[in-house]
Amino acid sequence: MIPTNFVFMDKLPLTLNGKVDYALLPEPEIAEREFIKYETTAEKELVKAMEEILAVENISMSDNYYQLGGDSIKAIQISSKLKNLGLNIKVKDILAYDSIAEIAATIEESEVVSLISQDKSEGTVERTPIVEWFFSQKFSNDSFYNQHVLLEYKGKLDINKVIITINKLIEHHDALRINYDRKNNNLYYNNNKFEEMHAFKHYNLSEYSYDEQYKNIKKIIKETNSGINIENSCLFKVAMIDCENSRQALLFTAHHLIVDGVSWRVILDDFITILKQLDEDSDIKLPPKTHSYKEWSDVLQTYSRNDFSEEVDYWKSILDRKISYNIDYDNEEDIVETSNILSEEIDEETLNNLIEKSNEIYNIDLNEVLIIGLVLTLNKLNKKDEIILELERHGREAINDYIDVSRTVGWFTSMYPAYFNIEYGDMEDNIKSLKEQLKNIPNKGFNYSILKFLKKVFKEDETKYVRFNYLGDFDNIVDKEKLDISDIKFGLSSDDNNSLTDLMDIAAIIVNKKLKITVEYSKKIFKDETIENFIENYIETLNLILDKCLNKEFKEFTPSDFDAVDISQEDLDALFD
Repeated sequence: MIPTNFVFMDKLPLTLNGKVDYALLPEPEIAEREFIKYETTAEKELVKAMEEILAVENISMSDNYYQLGGDSIKAIQISSKLKNLGLNIKVKDILAYDSIAEIAATIEESEVVSLISQDKSEGTVERTPIVEWFFSQKFSNDSFYNQHVLLEYKGKLDINKVIITINKLIEHHDALRINYDRKNNNLYYNNNKFEEMHAFKHYNLSEYSYDEQYKNIKKIIKETNSGINIENSCLFKVAMIDCENSRQALLFTAHHLIVDGVSWRVILDDFITILKQLDEDSDIKLPPKTHSYKEWSDVLQTYSRNDFSEEVDYWKSILDRKISYNIDYDNEEDIVETSNILSEEIDEETLNNLIEKSNEIYNIDLNEVLIIGLVLTLNKLNKKDEIILELERHGREAINDYIDVSRTVGWFTSMYPAYFNIEYGDMEDNIKSLKEQLKNIPNKGFNYSILKFLKKVFKEDETKYVRFNYLGDFDNIVDKEKLDISDIKFGLSSDDNNSLTDLMDIAAIIVNKKLKITVEYSKKIFKDETIENFIENYIETLNLILDKCLNKEFKEFTPSDFDAVDISQEDLDALFD
């Protein structure tokens, strides 16, 4: 970590104990915000991409990426956008540095995209860890485990152009043509009959009242979800819905086997791009393909042959721990039919403060704040100092120097159990301790699913955890001039008879500049008031963390802030106390 401002002194003022006396240190003369404009073409394009994806204007080269709202998913989008301009920047480099200037210094001319085949993908697809996880759940109806996005279109849709757009999406994004061969137990690209799979439907609800429209849209969503068959239907479907007052909605639905959160960003971006090109009577041109899901799965098979023995004991020690949660009913009937979903929102001002101040004081991003807050909440409600969460990540990790899946549609999610120990009574000490415990998870948990599902190191375990997934900022996935998000449901649209795969499924997502926290649970295990109390306490904990940040004058350092130095928290506290 490099300080952004320096004050040169002949000597440091010390206390009687020989420590730095902060009270006698001169205040640095810092401009309110020094704006540094880009100089090179690469810097200009980086700033332009960041302003678009982060939805922030007038970004300075001295600005902090995380305090602008940056995260790993947005880093993937930024990297992808620059690659299309012939500029190569690795996601890990965007995440490794704080200032935009430092990030810009890592940009190189890109030759990767030109080496990636743009041909149609064919053949079978090796099962990735998340696909192995999916089939290991033995769902009653494995064809009904979908994600959907409902959007309102601003303008007038031409049905023929919509059909052309959908067909072009299915042609360009190979994963949208994937089916499951149950007999041979593998996924494959079904290139022979995808045009016959009826990916599009048109509904006219314009004569219905608002209440009737709402009921019918819910019916359309259910029918679309239940109409997917992983063996012989298109796993990607779009419905165009005409509503009252010439309003139109678009329902995008896909089986989870072929999409994830990053995939939706790519699909919706390309959908609008094609429609615009058709409206302008220009040729349809999409950004070049990145490596296919098949290529990714092949690389994972090779990667799995590496020696992960150093991690085995770490993960085994977590799996061997028997940590329980407080529940209301001891009932094993936890199918989707018994589930309920409750949610609450955090307002824009609180969210922005949480993003900026938590990074400024504790050097953590929003995902880390949300996890730390969740652990502290479970500690408070369960009266237990040991907590295990099942965490999800986007899974698009840089496992070698050439694979690029930044614009690849597919299911890349990685899941892993994370163990946390609440060591202190003081919240500030716990924030720093939990931050370090998060930072010390080996390889961000990626290799756990490799060990479990590809190398078969760990036995099948039916233990159900509290699962957490930060889905990121979805305000930047759609063209606000053309689309408004009405409803997003990721990983929750499942057949009533399918089992719930966790004790509680907690998701956080930024929509319409607010943080929406959603909890799915079984009413056969938890009372509604228990979950309501949990959500209330969770938001209260996040506000307490924010209060800590707002009342701090100086940054609170932890060992992970100093990668090049082996230093303990005790030594840091002594140094800065």
